[in-house]
Amino acid sequence: MTIRDTSYDLFINQVFYDKYSKYGTHRKWGHKKNALKFGLGRKMVLSSMKTQNLVTENCEKSRKWKAYTKKSKDPINTAPNLLKNQETNKIEFIANKMLEKIFLDISECKIKNKKNYLFAYIDIYSRLPLITYFANNQTNEELINSMKLLVDEYDVKNSIIQMDRGSQFRSLIMKEFCNNYNIIQSMTDGYASWQNSIVETFFKSIKQNHYVGYKFEDNGTFINWMKDYIWNYSNNRIINKLKNTPKEIFESNLLKYM
Repeated sequence: MTIRDTSYDLFINQVFYDKYSKYGTHRKWGHKKNALKFGLGRKMVLSSMKTQNLVTENCEKSRKWKAYTKKSKDPINTAPNLLKNQETNKIEFIANKMLEKIFLDISECKIKNKKNYLFAYIDIYSRLPLITYFANNQTNEELINSMKLLVDEYDVKNSIIQMDRGSQFRSLIMKEFCNNYNIIQSMTDGYASWQNSIVETFFKSIKQNHYVGYKFEDNGTFINWMKDYIWNYSNNRIINKLKNTPKEIFESNLLKYM
């Protein structure tokens, strides 16, 4: 059995609380930053902070830290996987009508070393890209901006939105937004990106066309090309399993509920 090195516990405690403002670290720095600053081993600092229950002031970091130190099986604010059949334990990519279930994910696209993030909402029933939103980052604020576009355009009350366990999707602001609009969150199992395969297929289709044979001079040209491609994907691409385009499937189903 390995015995934990306790020789730095007092020093780490002093640095963490920084009562005399010597280091500028008061309850702000996690184990990685402390280890780098003072040339200590990360694992040793981590072990010491866990043992002494030293939790940073940052709200998001504090929640992650507490979940980690308590060895929770799931991250904080994880929603159940509502696409999983409880009897068979299999994922079912099935919807009975449009807007019943929606896939959400974010993909990075880089043009001349500048990152763009595409937020995509795909209707499971029709495979129609309901909303595609471009941003320079993937912060909680940009996620909420994309969600606002969704609720403004469609009646998604009581819709299930399937997403992975990314920190944006588990944020308190996302949870509050969904509650306010009666949207039901559903999340994939841990390390199971294939459970988001419908939106991943959409991203793959875009990137195969984007990275093969196309070169863009600037960001504006790229986004205009993307919008044209997404329009063609929705209106002209025949989905083999459904024998029609996503737009036609969505609109024909919409007529049934008008």
